[in-house]
Amino acid sequence: DFFFPAISGATTQLALLLERLLLNPHVLAKMQAEIDDVVGHGRLPTLDDRIKLSYIEATLRKSLRIDTLVPSGMPHVALHDTTLRGYDIPKGTLLMLGLTDIHNQRDVWGDPEVFRPERFFDSNGRLSLAKDVSVPFGAGKRLCAGETFARNTMSLVVAALA
Repeated sequence: DFFFPAISGATTQLALLLERLLLNPHVLAKMQAEIDDVVGHGRLPTLDDRIKLSYIEATLRKSLRIDTLVPSGMPHVALHDTTLRGYDIPKGTLLMLGLTDIHNQRDVWGDPEVFRPERFFDSNGRLSLAKDVSVPFGAGKRLCAGETFARNTMSLVVAALA
């Protein structure tokens, strides 16, 4: 129940990322330069390298945001009557979070359709996870159990291919 969704999701996400890299060769060139600098030529990247591969991490985060595999989060139920942005929501209403909408908000991302991993870097050029407000694996108690596996797998595969 755990292994198949994690592998199939990571495989699909990697295919979408490869398509993005073909369309954005300048991103691939930056990834390759980072691999050459951090890993070198005598070995394959390891998980220990992942923290030093900030451009690859930013590229993966961009890919997960721009090509969200699951368009909505897990359903929730309103526990009491409430109002949200002028809409009355009765107790017991089934609520679905639109991840695609979250990941494409212009007021958050500016130009969400542009494949620009640099948006995840701060003004000092360091990877800033605080700038990543996407939730491709969900959030809270319903966070995807395969998130760490998927991120690690994608990072290793992309770093090995770059």
